[in-house]
Amino acid sequence: MGIRIIRKGKTHRRWWYGEYRDSGKLRRIKLNVRVSGKPPSTFSTKDEGDRLFEVSKAKAQKAFEDFMLSRQQKGNAEGLLESLIEAKTGEKVSYTRLDALAELWNGLARTRELTEGRKRNNAFVINDFAKFCGRECLYQVTAGDVIDYFNAIRKKLAWSSVKSRMSLLSGAFARFLPYGCANPFKRLLKRDTTEDAAVIHRVPLTNEQIGKVRELARRNEMLYGLFVCGLCTGARLKDICFMRKDNVDLKEGFVSFVASKTGTRCELPLFDEFRAVSEGIIHSSDPTEPLLFPEAAAMYRHNRSGLVRMGKMLFAEALFADSISDSNKTLIVNGSPVPPKTHEEVFAIIEAQNFAAEKTKRMKKVYELYAMNGKSYRAILSETGIPKGTVCGYLTELEGLTGDKIIRFEKGRSKRRALLSKTRIVRQSTNRAVSAYGWSCLRPTFCLAAIENGISPKQIMLAVGHKQYSTTLTFYDNPTREHQKQMWLKKASAKTRDQSLGSEAAIALLSKLEPNQLAVVMQRLRTMLTDNGEVVPAAV
Repeated sequence: MGIRIIRKGKTHRRWWYGEYRDSGKLRRIKLNVRVSGKPPSTFSTKDEGDRLFEVSKAKAQKAFEDFMLSRQQKGNAEGLLESLIEAKTGEKVSYTRLDALAELWNGLARTRELTEGRKRNNAFVINDFAKFCGRECLYQVTAGDVIDYFNAIRKKLAWSSVKSRMSLLSGAFARFLPYGCANPFKRLLKRDTTEDAAVIHRVPLTNEQIGKVRELARRNEMLYGLFVCGLCTGARLKDICFMRKDNVDLKEGFVSFVASKTGTRCELPLFDEFRAVSEGIIHSSDPTEPLLFPEAAAMYRHNRSGLVRMGKMLFAEALFADSISDSNKTLIVNGSPVPPKTHEEVFAIIEAQNFAAEKTKRMKKVYELYAMNGKSYRAILSETGIPKGTVCGYLTELEGLTGDKIIRFEKGRSKRRALLSKTRIVRQSTNRAVSAYGWSCLRPTFCLAAIENGISPKQIMLAVGHKQYSTTLTFYDNPTREHQKQMWLKKASAKTRDQSLGSEAAIALLSKLEPNQLAVVMQRLRTMLTDNGEVVPAAV
């Protein structure tokens, strides 16, 4: 062990290296001292070279000795600290490796077992951070590593996703860091109050939109049942699909089930439309089948994405079919056709989005190969290595940014894709689309209707399975402009109606008075009115 020169073919590397053993393993470090002069032909430190070589060897030896002394002092301090911690806690200090953190975190005992999807997500996030920072153990991660990772994911993810990742990593580090080590994640996360960080919520439906979706859903018995159940219970898609017949009490007129996400019991009245659907299914289906929607439950188990897509298409066709044309190659603005943008204009639009440099380069290359050279997704994958899904995502994003039709489709597929794009909202800060219409928007529709009709917070919590009312207020009390407009019009019309009823009551009362009594009342009213018609307070 000691300093040495590393051979590189017939020559050698330019730096001196030091070798030592750590827990039986051979370690090698670069000493930041150049190999100067002419070394001996054997490249051995035991043989002598020229004067410059010997000078550099002496410097390397001194650097190596300083490193070993520093390491020994640090080892003594860490050993003392470990002894103190072991004496205080009764447990030996263990240093968790980053590459083992995901397995340890997922393997913790919990009151509710993690789903396989959640375990995969946890493993992906933790391993992504481990790959990014390049550290071996948890205690080696610094606040600088955390800040760099935070800035990297903030450029490509929505704020809610960033917050979720940092929260997961912070919790895992807090659990497995050695006693006494500061959690580097606790020093970073601050609330982002910028407009870009605002959550994009599922859009609640208006009464007119509910009518359109209901009318279209009637064509498919399963879709209609799922729609009515979601609209009348505010349940999540999984709870709707696995709704049992015994959850519906036709005699008492109540629906009661356990929310799959929170484990809380939801109870609410059985509304007429859902009662009619439930009675029809219970009376006509197999008595041995416990589920209301067995076909939807089977699809949820084996093809959940297909069921979600069916919901998106249902809402898209009901709400946006009139705004989509099959021949939408030309953009129409104020009744006049606008020609498609030139390639130079498209490149300028890409540059103006301030994407990451790598994404800008890849998107421009995809557009060039697809739109300018007419190549297929497969050919682009073969030439550039960019996955077909990413190519499709880039082109779809460009359609939204330019307003032009770029993707080539056949047999009406362009209209279906345009319809599905209407169900998503693009966040400009990250240019990532968020689903706004689908089965999930029935839940905020239910909650907002309950709030508008004066249902108490406690009753709403019991109905939808929330543990805190702040969840309802934050994520479901988000009326659209159309909702706000209808609420104001409703209140204004109610006030006008009350005034009208008051006037009719006054006329009815006056009509019952004798002529002499009516004359006295009219005279009194005249004295109370000013020239401009305002009433002067007076005791009658």
